This record gives sequence, structure tokens and C-alpha cells, in this order.
Amino acid sequence: MPIKYPYEFDPKKRNMAKLYSRQRLLMGIANGIIIELLTLLLILLFQANVFLKEALSPLPTLLVVPLYAFFLMTIMNLAKLPLSFYAGYVFEHKYGLSNYTIRGWFKDYMKRQLIGYIIGIITLTAFFYLWSVSSWWLVAGVLYTLFSVFLNYIYPVVLVPFFYKFGPYRNQRHKKKLLALCRMLGVSEIKDVIVVKESEKSKKPNAFFTGFGNTKKIALFDTLTNNFTEDEIETVIGHELGHYVNHDIWRSIAVDAIKIFPVLFIIDKIMHSSVNYFGIAYFGDLAALPLFMLLFSVAELIAMPLANTYSRRREAEADLFALNTVQKAKAQVSTEKRLADLSLGDHRPHPIIEALFHTHPATWRRIKMAREWKKK
Repeated sequence: MPIKYPYEFDPKKRNMAKLYSRQRLLMGIANGIIIELLTLLLILLFQANVFLKEALSPLPTLLVVPLYAFFLMTIMNLAKLPLSFYAGYVFEHKYGLSNYTIRGWFKDYMKRQLIGYIIGIITLTAFFYLWSVSSWWLVAGVLYTLFSVFLNYIYPVVLVPFFYKFGPYRNQRHKKKLLALCRMLGVSEIKDVIVVKESEKSKKPNAFFTGFGNTKKIALFDTLTNNFTEDEIETVIGHELGHYVNHDIWRSIAVDAIKIFPVLFIIDKIMHSSVNYFGIAYFGDLAALPLFMLLFSVAELIAMPLANTYSRRREAEADLFALNTVQKAKAQVSTEKRLADLSLGDHRPHPIIEALFHTHPATWRRIKMAREWKKK
């Protein structure tokens, strides 16, 4: 069946997208903010933090802190599990966006939890032991930034293959064209184009780069290659190349590095003032770990609008890069409309919602940019 081009919005999907986006946002706020913060607050108010510390105290010292972090994370994950399952499986199936089986969803859920536990236990244990260091927040900020760089390196080559199956991009003619586009822009280290089998999980399209150095590859979701024209795919790759050429990942790490130091400094002052509250006997008490997690989560929440504003600017720059290099404004408009319909994204969210929660510019803004570029 030929792919319709240029794509125009489906009015029925636009109505569905409004409902879907609103409900998904509410569930995200409930699970990612309210339940998480409330769980940590209840742990402190009922002094479960002290009970857990005393329960683990007979164990060898080296095990106490990692196990304390493990049980804290388990309590939070159990509190969030019902809504996580509904939002990730039931709700997505309700709107026809998921291809998961229950077994497949839980398999990926457990993989995400495993990675979350490894990263969480390492970071929480490190933060705890750093509390005994003078100006711990300064040292912690440096180590946090270095760890972010490390995760950036291993994510595409270790974590992505952990979740996805890959296959070759069989359209050899178009593959050569995409690689030629990379070379034209000076990105000669990208040597291959592969297909990610996302259709086993969902109907949502995407693309990204994977691999190290001269082994880098373009990864296209099969939901992209099966539903988009070649011109549309090129605009998507042009956008991703914009991020790559403009070093947006490194920019984001730098912004996080700038942010983390004042955040940890303020947390340090609050935690010193919290001694004798919530069963916390002294600064550096293991029972203070839930308070640290709560304060860190609140800080991330407060910083989110600014972080999202920065993200939207970088995404807009990547859109402009695609327009200037691929030079297919008509295809870029078609891509934005098709992406919105396939993912049920609200193309015109309320400005306040966009400002607070959206990491990408609203679809109507991206379409407007492409149309204005075409007129120049």
C-alpha cells in the first residue's frame, strides 16, 4: 500500500490526541511527581527511614547502605507499579498505540527496573559516603557530571541493545543517500544504517544514532521506515544530525553540570537544618537518605520548566538545521503531521502546559517554522 504524501492531519486522530495527551500528562504528574514525593514524605513522617536503618544495622557495613537504597527504591517502585502498568500497557492499548503483550511489557519493565536499581544504588551509595567529606556537594557535583558522561557513552552501545532487536536497512539506494548526507555535513564516522524493531512494542516512530566513534550508525525505527516516505525520513535524520553536529548531548551535560552544584549546595544547607527532624540524629545519618531523595526530586521539579525551555530551543535549532541542509520543507511539514497522528501528540497544547512539561516545541510551531523557511 503506497504511503500517502504529503500527509494531512486526520481530524479523528486530532480529537483523540487531545484526550490522550491530557490523560497521559495527568498520569505522568500523578506517578512521576505526586506518588513519588508523597511516598518519600510518608517514609519520613512515619520514620520508616529509622526503622529500615535499625533493621539493617546487624549486617556487614558494606552491605547496609546499598541494601538501604535498594529497599527505598523498592518501596517507591511498588507504590508506582499499578499506575505504571495502567499507563504503560492498558492505556496505550486503549488508544491503539501499543503492540506489547503483557509478558513483553513486564519483561521490558523489569529491564528498566534492573538498570534503575544499578544506577540508583551506585549514586545513592556514593552520595551517602560523600557526606563525610568536607564540601561534599562540590565533590559530588564533579562525580555526578563524570557519571553522566559515562552513561552517555554506554547508553547507545549497551542499554539500547538491551531493549531492542536490530536488523539491516534493506533499502540500499536510500541507505547510500542517508550516508552521503552525513558525509556532506562532515559526519564521516557514521558508517551504516540499521532498523530497530520497535513495532513489536509500539506504533510510535523515532530515529537516533548509536555506536562509538567510527562504528556509529543511524538507527531507524521500523515504525518510521514502514510509515514514512524517503523524503520524510531524510528530514528526521537531518534533525538528528542537527543535534549531533551542534553537540547537543554535550551541551545538555554541561547545563546539568552547571545546575547540579547549586542544587547540591542548597540540599546540603537544608539537610544540616533537618537534624533532629524525621528521626535524623546527625548530618550524615543513613536515615537522612530519603530526605536527600525527596529534596533532589523537588529540585528537579522546580528546575524542569527551565530545563524544558532549553530543550525546546535545541530542538528548534535541530529543526532549522534540517531545513537548511535537507531543504525539504514540504516533507518536514508532512513529517510533523504524520508524527503527531501516529503518536497521538497534541499539535496545539495549552501554552502553559507546553512551557512546563514539553521538551519539544508544539507541532504547530514546527510546522510554522518550516512554512516560513520555505517562503524565504
